[in-house]
Amino acid sequence: MVRLLVIMSRSFPVSLAIALAIASSTTAAGAVTENGSIDSRAATVLAGLRAGACGALAEAERLGVDNAADILPVPRDPAMRQALAQRCAAGDSTRREINSRKIESLNIESLRLGEGTAIPDGTLLGRQQLMAASGVVVDLVAYSSSNLVVGGILCYRDDGLRRSAVLHQHGGYGGIFINADGNMLETCLNWALLHNRTAFAASYRGQDGGEGQLEICLGEADDVAAAATMLRSLPVVVADRLALIGGSVGACVTMQAAAKIPSLRAVVAFVPPFDWKTLVNYHRSAFVAATENTCDGGTIAWDQGGQQIADFIDIVMCGQIGCPDEVYNIRSPLLHVSEQTAPTMIVVGGSDNLVPTEQQMLWSILRQSEGNFVQVVSASKCDQPLPPQLVPDLLLYVPDGYHGLAAGPVASGFLFAMDALDQGVTPATADPRN
Repeated sequence: MVRLLVIMSRSFPVSLAIALAIASSTTAAGAVTENGSIDSRAATVLAGLRAGACGALAEAERLGVDNAADILPVPRDPAMRQALAQRCAAGDSTRREINSRKIESLNIESLRLGEGTAIPDGTLLGRQQLMAASGVVVDLVAYSSSNLVVGGILCYRDDGLRRSAVLHQHGGYGGIFINADGNMLETCLNWALLHNRTAFAASYRGQDGGEGQLEICLGEADDVAAAATMLRSLPVVVADRLALIGGSVGACVTMQAAAKIPSLRAVVAFVPPFDWKTLVNYHRSAFVAATENTCDGGTIAWDQGGQQIADFIDIVMCGQIGCPDEVYNIRSPLLHVSEQTAPTMIVVGGSDNLVPTEQQMLWSILRQSEGNFVQVVSASKCDQPLPPQLVPDLLLYVPDGYHGLAAGPVASGFLFAMDALDQGVTPATADPRN
């Protein structure tokens, strides 16, 4: 059974005050350090990521519960958790590697304003090992995107081999560690530990110490596209075997970024929002809380929505309640439906009350309207994963699926991506050795 968790959004902001605080905050280039070097800015981003990881571990230890990895971004593997604890206890003495390019002399204003020499998107600016155990290494990474320094976590096997890679986008409006919507660290680890892939989880602009501010499915796609460039330059990646995966808001970011990244092997989007104006209007006037009966006999309350989330989205996007149509439209991946050419799987939750089902289907409907064949498959959330099907367009409809999809539909998406990554690889050289 696939144990990877796709990160769906459940931790919506609980008040308009929180929305205002997030929307008005900024760590844009120039605000982190006055006239700081690129070296120092990268160090700031790495420090933010590290503080988030160590803070989550400290909270897990404070709670003292066995299922901490279910509610916090901490490793489930005991050896990994011990390695992280040792690294956190060591303070700031961990080694940081800076790209060999002579970039330290570039000042902050030239990077921010585009004057003089600019750093290309996807330039590796800093790298720091967070932990290593069980044959897997996790590094914190700082890289350039749209004249900002942003970060993420890189997970790979510790054997020097190149592997196919997955760029996995988190859901929700927080980061990987700060206000985390699920355990993205565990997700990244599992791609390497269980599936022998190299994985990268981007912490978008304004998150976990990264420069910039939350934009919601706009600049975040540029961060992912830049991450793809950076990832393909690393010696642990087979550059032409890259897949994108994301859930919820991360699915929107995934679909936006896919049109910007050449030669992708696969794209998978779980419960994606495609039309932000319609989504805001839905939460303002039609949202109804729901309770899901899970496959293991438990329940999940899906009650974090309504006017508060509608106001939050508006304030982030345009600074007021009610945004012009162009503000919503520019954030829709539907603008790029003809540009995205990689095999694409959309997983739709038929009982989702956070992103209406009909909105999740818009991409596939438009693809069909342009003359493309879309294979449609239906399966219950408690069914076993579907065998991989390499087709240009696949829509998996899960009639009893809510926003946090169950293991079966999620694993179906992972298998689709891995099958595409492995196409053309002979058994003798199949992943993890290619």
